[in-house]
Formats: sequence, structure tokens, C-alpha cells
Amino acid sequence: MRVIALGRFIYALILVAAGLAIFNLLGKNPSAELSGLMSKWHIDAHLYYVHWLLQKASTISQPLLILLTVANFFYAALAFVESAGLTFGKHWAYWLVILDTASFIPIETYQLCKHFGWLNLILLLYYLTTTIYLLLKIKRARPSKS
Repeated sequence: MRVIALGRFIYALILVAAGLAIFNLLGKNPSAELSGLMSKWHIDAHLYYVHWLLQKASTISQPLLILLTVANFFYAALAFVESAGLTFGKHWAYWLVILDTASFIPIETYQLCKHFGWLNLILLLYYLTTTIYLLLKIKRARPSKS
């Protein structure tokens, strides 16, 4: 259980970092900022995913950046709460993580059906494994009726 709690904590830290990065883009041109980072890090702009990201960044509006920032911080807070709840063995935390994790299963399944990718398969297996493990843990912890 501690491994899942640690994973949720690390995930929350990543979300906070992403939220801060998005917040830093407020009032700036996201496409220009991304181009500057690519030059600084010597990333080839002709790579498919980099080119796709540059195209998407050019269409992001300031209100959307605000929404993304708020959503990132909200989801980071949720992941911190999940982590703390699991660490302290709270029953509600198991259900919260199950609902949160299982909500990604349809998305990854759709992505795999649309176009196979190893990352999508690994994520789907992770979500399934975590959900099943926590469900079994709850079932085992339930007192038996005699």
C-alpha cells in the first residue's frame, strides 16, 4: 500500500510542477515560450510530436491556460489527499484511489483501440492492476459475517 501512496505523492508533485509551468505561461505566448525551450534544449522542431505540440501550443488561449492551471492544482490536491489517506490506512482513500484510477481505464482502452502504443498498454495494465489490487484489499479487510 505504501508503494501506491508513494506513487500518488510523486504524481501530485509532478502535477504541481506542471501547474506551475502552465501558470508561468499566463500572459505569454505559449508557442514562443515552447520554441525558446526547444532551442535551449537543442530539440529538433521537425520531430512529429514536437511539431504537433508546437501547433497545439499556438492555439491555446489565456482562459484555457487559466483553466488548465486550476485543473492541475485541483488534481494535485486530490492526489495528495489520496496519498495521505493511503499512508494512514483510511478506508475512504482506497475508494477514492479506485474511482480515480479506474476512471482512466476507458480512456486508455479507447486509445489502444484507436492506435496501439506501448505506453498506452503499460498505463492500462497499471490502472487495471492498481484497481483490482485495491478492490481485493478492501474485500479482504471486510469483516466476515458469521
